[in-house]
Amino acid sequence: MKKILLFVITCITFVAVQAYAETLSYSPEYARQIIEPGGRAEMDMTVSIPDLGTRTFYLWFLDSDIVLNGAPPLSWISARPSIDFLNIWWGSSSTTRLTIDVPPETAPGTYSNMLFSRAMSSHGFADPGSGMFLQVCVPFECRWDNSVEITYFGPEYLWPPDGSMEEVTVSGRIGIRPGCCPVRLWYTVDDEYGIYSGTGEIILPEDETFTFIIPVEASRYGQDKDGRHYVITIYVEDNQGITELSQLRATVPHDQRAKK
Repeated sequence: MKKILLFVITCITFVAVQAYAETLSYSPEYARQIIEPGGRAEMDMTVSIPDLGTRTFYLWFLDSDIVLNGAPPLSWISARPSIDFLNIWWGSSSTTRLTIDVPPETAPGTYSNMLFSRAMSSHGFADPGSGMFLQVCVPFECRWDNSVEITYFGPEYLWPPDGSMEEVTVSGRIGIRPGCCPVRLWYTVDDEYGIYSGTGEIILPEDETFTFIIPVEASRYGQDKDGRHYVITIYVEDNQGITELSQLRATVPHDQRAKK
């Protein structure tokens, strides 16, 4: 896989340990920024490696093979420190402050890529892991409501009502209109009995598809003739505001006749 190194390390002395036996983890795993042309945003990226037990050199780079709707040019992104030298003997991590500058002449659109890190010691490299997804949305006027297509929802009926915990799965695809920059996707669960009502975050998908699972109780009151209803509502927030995308209903029926 082709990589573009943003920084080069020279004259490094390594300590004898096999760093390549470990895998890096990233926080956050997903980062999205809305930046106007000529604007700037800053954020931290932390890279961790477990129980390495020696001094470690880090550097970060972009994967030029993973591009969604255009990639942010290297000239947009800088970091300080660009390389972080650690001397921690029981586990280690490195935090870099990323600065993203969008030139004034930048065309509106979505620019995405994957950021990775290298951890090096003893002539070995840690596995770079899954990296961090970075998306920069350069907006223009957002006038349209976004949409969602539900590709799977089930089970719609929860039977038998034996008090067991069941999983309701929701899969779909969001449609983001031109000029709109999504910043948050989430759902609410409204339990008719008020026990399992709540809110959950959905990681904004790279390819606009998503899947999430909600645990619910398969039970209902015996006198509840129309059954127990769980109403699941999906919302998206963009630079226009908050839009309700979809409302779904899972039911614990009173009896099998109601289910049919």
